[in-house]
Amino acid sequence: MMIDRIVVGIDGSAGSRAALEWVADLAVQLGAHVTVVHVFEPLAKLGEIDPPYDMHKLAERAREQLDGEWVMPLALAGVPHDTVFAEGAPGERLAHMADEVDADLIVVGDRGHAGLRKMLFGSTARELPRQTTRPVTVIHSDDD
Repeated sequence: MMIDRIVVGIDGSAGSRAALEWVADLAVQLGAHVTVVHVFEPLAKLGEIDPPYDMHKLAERAREQLDGEWVMPLALAGVPHDTVFAEGAPGERLAHMADEVDADLIVVGDRGHAGLRKMLFGSTARELPRQTTRPVTVIHSDDD
């Protein structure tokens, strides 16, 4: 199986950073193109900020991070890449994007949510294989 096109989901967590670094190394070896996808979940951000909530500013900040610091490992490695900012259910949106770009592989980090947060928002790493028939790789990080 040739891997020419990789989709990687990123959310700024240590798990997604580990996934992106892993993808950068793999893409250099294979000469693959990478599509970096951030699926913005406004409700998931509520526990991270104090009121009043300005979802527009949160989305704007996430877009800036996606196009800047989050893709830095790819830029430094010289990996051809593009970014996609989407809203919705992460597993569903990543699967859709993988279909759209005809990805050979989808990579996500395991964020390690627990308790109520996991119940409310689920786990993209657990849900994604149910949303696609494409190969999915989950990269674990001890930092989350």
